[in-house]
Amino acid sequence: MSHALSTILAKRSWFVPDIMVHGLPALANLDLLAVESVEGIDSVFYGTVAIGDSSQKITFADLNDHRGNPLPTTIQSPRVIVRPRSIYTAYPVGTESETSFNIVRSTEAPEPIMVDLLITEMGD
Repeated sequence: MSHALSTILAKRSWFVPDIMVHGLPALANLDLLAVESVEGIDSVFYGTVAIGDSSQKITFADLNDHRGNPLPTTIQSPRVIVRPRSIYTAYPVGTESETSFNIVRSTEAPEPIMVDLLITEMGD
């Protein structure tokens, strides 16, 4: 494979050190069900709400890698891997979007924790 082609097909990745995580996971999920009848037509609505959800949203544009270079504003199919720096850990919540992701620390941690992130672009 030529060098130019391997460069084009390569997936980008960034090591981002020293991220302070203060978000906490939701206390519980509440399922909602509502029935509505309007002019003889019955409708049922369903939804889920996270109670006490205080996850931390991090945008890629606000991050710098270990060399001090800013990350791109959008990353195609990103995956975030957390490297804990203490006995407490953090983890991404939900699915990463092209511009940001949500992260929370473990509930056992008494205060915000410091972690490192490995962000990889999975591409197509």
